[in-house]
Amino acid sequence: DRPMPRDVVEYHRNGFRKLARQWEHYCDVTEGANRPGSFTTFFGYEFHSFRHGDRTCVSPYRPDAPDPEMTTPAFEDLLRRTDARRDHLLLLPHHIGYARGFRGVNWDSVTDSATPIVEILSMHGLAERDGQWFPYLHTMGPLDPRQTMVAGLQQGHHFGVVGSTDHHSAHPGSYGHGKTVVWARECTREAIWEAIVQRRTYAVSGDRIELQFSLNGYPMGSRNALGDVPGERTIEVAVRGGDRIARVEVIRNGSLLYTHIPGETRESTHETYRGKVLVEMGWGEKGQPFDWDVDITVGHGKLLAVEPRLRGRDVVDPLDTSDGPCHFSRWTRTADTVHLTTRTFGNATTATSQTQAICLDVAGTGATTITVRHSTGVVVCALEDLHREARVAYTSGFVSPALRIHRFIREESYTAAFTCVDHQSARADSAPPTDQESQTEDFYYVRVIQENGHGAWSSPIWIPSAGRRG
Repeated sequence: DRPMPRDVVEYHRNGFRKLARQWEHYCDVTEGANRPGSFTTFFGYEFHSFRHGDRTCVSPYRPDAPDPEMTTPAFEDLLRRTDARRDHLLLLPHHIGYARGFRGVNWDSVTDSATPIVEILSMHGLAERDGQWFPYLHTMGPLDPRQTMVAGLQQGHHFGVVGSTDHHSAHPGSYGHGKTVVWARECTREAIWEAIVQRRTYAVSGDRIELQFSLNGYPMGSRNALGDVPGERTIEVAVRGGDRIARVEVIRNGSLLYTHIPGETRESTHETYRGKVLVEMGWGEKGQPFDWDVDITVGHGKLLAVEPRLRGRDVVDPLDTSDGPCHFSRWTRTADTVHLTTRTFGNATTATSQTQAICLDVAGTGATTITVRHSTGVVVCALEDLHREARVAYTSGFVSPALRIHRFIREESYTAAFTCVDHQSARADSAPPTDQESQTEDFYYVRVIQENGHGAWSSPIWIPSAGRRG
């Protein structure tokens, strides 16, 4: 009952038919790439629906081929009969924040069995709550506050949260668009699937932030997290970030309950250095490609870990095209050196980054060096100097591509651990319940905000409301 651009409709229909034709090939490639214990693959495809919102269908095992002509009644039947645990299929609501009827989530069709997790973050934007960063800027429209994570939880739904990249140039994990983290026993399909259906998941925007969150000893995703002391709720949080932590927030029923701000450590001095150094490259004239061939070496110290923060070339509208390959980065590591080949194009706007970066986890002393060798020069920095300030180098003259060795971040600046207590018995006895407190369950979740603008959002934990005890 709404006008629909014919080219958009046909684009999607042709895509569904293409998937159906190539289904067996797609499944063979996906299965062939699976390496239990190191690189785990899942099968996935999308449904698109105005009435029920778009769904990403995910399975650990080869599912039946999707029907490219599936009708709304057929999808509703699939939704009713699907149990993610039993059927090894989940119907994940995708980019939930668009208005209902405009391919945003329909909360009436979200079920605990078929949709144990919900996507709150992707290249489309962040749909945790109304009024925040990572806005919805796609051609499909703005964020509707009735479609957010908090709105769904306040309606009584039970779901974990995840992030997806949804990179329209096929670069999964493209930095800054969203990723999913799971707390699983091992890197296998079975263990990861168990974690997903039990909602032991959380979303990150870019950096690989480690987030642990429990209520009365129950991990994220749990329901009925009753403790030993009636009415008392002990919340434990531990974070290991990718940049300085600005704050960690505990949210109760959609409202801020507690804020933890780590202590100031930037000017602390220690004989030993343990922390992170980010090497970032790009800039230059907009749209002009530049090929990087870079060696990054840690001298007189140890390279403990490497986190790639690499991007594909962003395309907002799938109908747009991009010349050349969209996945053009390769990196390898030896004991003390990272070798990276990649490409940058200059930033499309002053608010859109197209840089590439490698984050090093290093240990050493103030004399430990970071050496960056690239096609036009060499930059050498000691950790003692990087602790005070970053270094910048250009490949040539004005508006040429450049690189930045970011300021050294000590471990204590990107880690945090704390405990807080929500005394629900005192609240319930001293004041009449609010509308939120009259609900049958309270939900809690944790939000992590770093100084570089990236963050993490945990799955909730539910506990019977104070007014419903007994």
